[in-house]
Amino acid sequence: SSDSWMLFTREFYSLVHSKLREDGVFIQWIPIHNLEVYDFTSILKTVRSVFSNVSLMVTGTYTLVLTKKGKFEKLEIFSKDFGDLKTIGIADEDTFKSLVLLSPELFNILVEREKGEILSDLKSSVEFAEFHRRVAEDTKVKNLKLILKYSTPLELSKFTDTDPKKHYSMILANTGLVDYWDNLHYEALKKLDKSLELDPKNFYSRFLFHTIFPNFVELVYKYETQIKERYGEKVYQELVEYIRSKIESK
Repeated sequence: SSDSWMLFTREFYSLVHSKLREDGVFIQWIPIHNLEVYDFTSILKTVRSVFSNVSLMVTGTYTLVLTKKGKFEKLEIFSKDFGDLKTIGIADEDTFKSLVLLSPELFNILVEREKGEILSDLKSSVEFAEFHRRVAEDTKVKNLKLILKYSTPLELSKFTDTDPKKHYSMILANTGLVDYWDNLHYEALKKLDKSLELDPKNFYSRFLFHTIFPNFVELVYKYETQIKERYGEKVYQELVEYIRSKIESK
């Protein structure tokens, strides 16, 4: 919101850094909705200007920057009690780690290549983020695409000690979400299918599939005539067969 911009400045992050012990951990929510790409990237650059190693997790329309004052070469989870996270499918360490889409190495590549500025108390583009996003396209789509552009399973696996397939599965899940936001329902479902082939326990892919599939079925039958006219009878039958196969497999 327009009054929270001061929580994303170099001065704020420096203050946080000064209060941490050597093994102290810092985590902050950063939204991808209502925040233009330049402003989102500027926040990431500003965090990185104070903390030497930063990773990023994605949870729907929010991200979490995760860093610490000391060395941060591996993501280690010390607690085995996932509490309320179990109710949404995050019941073990590997599933939690699969939410990481940028390791410190990938985070550094993003902030070095993308346009943005170091934000300060005296000058911050985020102070006017509300105005910027009013003339922008759907910012959550663009920001998630930006993150996915730099997300690679093997590099993530090095950071988390998790099977690359789990990371690839989560990358596909988020790519499917982007397709859904772009109104490409069939493409989204096919990516989720592939995601679940790689990791049948991917809670996020299952959630997205059950969210998108009913909407897809409704669109296919509601716009039968328009689909046939634009894409042909063969394509329409392919969509219908896909629907039937999924219903029969349940």
